[in-house]
Amino acid sequence: MLPNLTPEGKKRALQMRSGWSLPGESPAYDWVTDFDSWDRCTTRGMPSSMMPYRYNGGFKIHQAPGVVVFDLEMIHDARVIFTDGRPSLPAAHKQLMGESRGRWEGNTLVIETTNYRGGMASLINLAVVGSPAGNRFPHSDSMKTTERITRLNNDMWLYEIKTEDPVILTAPFTVRYPMRNDPSYEWWEYACHEGNTIVPNYSNTSRHERANPEPSPDQPIVMVDAKNQPSKEPVPADIAKALVGRWVGRPQLKTMDYDIIIEFTARPDGAIIGKLIETTLPDPREVPINKSLYTAGQDGTQRGATISGRRVTFTFPNTQTWNFSGELSADGTAINGATNSAQGGIVLNFRKQ
Repeated sequence: MLPNLTPEGKKRALQMRSGWSLPGESPAYDWVTDFDSWDRCTTRGMPSSMMPYRYNGGFKIHQAPGVVVFDLEMIHDARVIFTDGRPSLPAAHKQLMGESRGRWEGNTLVIETTNYRGGMASLINLAVVGSPAGNRFPHSDSMKTTERITRLNNDMWLYEIKTEDPVILTAPFTVRYPMRNDPSYEWWEYACHEGNTIVPNYSNTSRHERANPEPSPDQPIVMVDAKNQPSKEPVPADIAKALVGRWVGRPQLKTMDYDIIIEFTARPDGAIIGKLIETTLPDPREVPINKSLYTAGQDGTQRGATISGRRVTFTFPNTQTWNFSGELSADGTAINGATNSAQGGIVLNFRKQ
């Protein structure tokens, strides 16, 4: 349950870049700055680096007099936390993982971290289940995190982190979860390095595709039955009439506001063609779209958007797959549904213009 972003937070989110595309987006990749800090193997940032993930999620604690080190397996970050009472560095000293000072309250280690370098890493990213899509959750130099780690017994710790950023967030939020001690855990190399193959491969492919655009064939809407099998029945006249026109939808993202524009047109032969026209994302280099909405058949071949009853289903023709399914309203003015991908699901309702 993340708080809403401030207007400044949403403005900064729209300026961020990531290898993970948003619904409806066909981004252009030209240089390392078109990728987020995790894509580039620089850092996952905070507080995301302290969140569990599905691989390379090891977390090791080293202790010595006056210092505790949190060693993170993913992107091999090491957080050095002084507990000897020394003052924080001046505010001019900004770091990607911030600057931490710790103190003991009984058997609880309390860590306050400031001096974060804003504008680089995503505050919350895809490593956190339920996070906004696209790895574009900004934070500012004003961010502060307060962590509390309590050892409960030989096997378990309780971890808690509170994140505050008055420039970006309308309210702070707190995450709490148990940590399990696993002495048998095998800490393998996280072989991620800045300049990894993803960055040049994405960039080279993006440049080639923009220089050599392929035509997008019309994909007529297909009627399907309850088992998603194609039907030879034509699109009912009332549904066809309601669909034809331009539709605008806004994904319900916490991090940013932008619109997706799709359009349904009728051919002289009666076929209905659905296309993704554009988005209102501000990147002027976004690849021109105007491509057919499609679905994939059981044999893997592409066909047009499908209709079953009043349910409309399609996939956006983007660099990354986002599927949509929604119900055409009784008055034909709305298609209410959701879009989903490997990044998760997002409520997305279209309104006829």
